[in-house]
Amino acid sequence: MEEELLGVGEVARRLGTTVSAIRYYDERGLVSPRTRVRGQRRYRPAEVRRLAFVRMWQQTGLFSLDDLDALMSPADRADWRRVARARIADLREQVAAAEAAQRYIEWMLTCSRQDITECPVCQEDLDAWLALDRRHEKAPEPRDETRLCAVCREPLPPPGRGRPRLYCSGRCRQRAHRGCTWPSPRASAHPEEEA
Repeated sequence: MEEELLGVGEVARRLGTTVSAIRYYDERGLVSPRTRVRGQRRYRPAEVRRLAFVRMWQQTGLFSLDDLDALMSPADRADWRRVARARIADLREQVAAAEAAQRYIEWMLTCSRQDITECPVCQEDLDAWLALDRRHEKAPEPRDETRLCAVCREPLPPPGRGRPRLYCSGRCRQRAHRGCTWPSPRASAHPEEEA
């Protein structure tokens, strides 16, 4: 039975993203469609699944594109396992911090003060936090250097010559220039649209 080959537009539609995002993933080497029909890329089901893997994890914000590349194209089996274990360790830290924050906020709800910063226990904690020496703390580094569309937050292709692109498509450029704020019909949810 012959495999179904999909064009880049159909793949973008199924994944709820833009054609430019799919091309960007191609340029980064996350997927390489080996089939072309009349010069146009055609994707096999295995390649569409690889792209779905990228989109699914990228939407969670848990993996950078470099991490995803290591997961899908490891030099050896230990390579992707190393990336996965590092992410698990990060998630455990985030869960512990979120649980501690939840307990603290629940405690704050029991305080009778109008201004929580006037609570003696909270003041103690704030004074302890202010006393810490932060001169040697390193600013957090951005996880991913991927440039995103100013409207839909999809990845932009790497900059070429001239002015860098701000939008992934003419549609997003029009939305930005018209000052439209309606939600995107895309399947993915974007934080700025939820606000």
